Amino acid sequence: KLRIYNFQYNQKDKLSDEGLESIYLAIIGQHNKENDIWVVIGGNVYDLTNYSSEHPGGPIVLQNKAGRNATAAF
Repeated sequence: KLRIYNFQYNQKDKLSDEGLESIYLAIIGQHNKENDIWVVIGGNVYDLTNYSSEHPGGPIVLQNKAGRNATAAF
């Protein structure tokens, strides 16, 4: 099952001096392990953990992008 998380934010929203985008990317960045693969594509966050074994390029392709913005690679 593919899970999609939309972490869109409003640039004017702030927590202290740090924008929400940085906080969201820090959270997403924690999901960068072989058994926990989240990637950002086009502003949406996808949990691809269960899909990695089905990826045509093999699981290593997704593991290399885990926890990061993969929009350009997609």
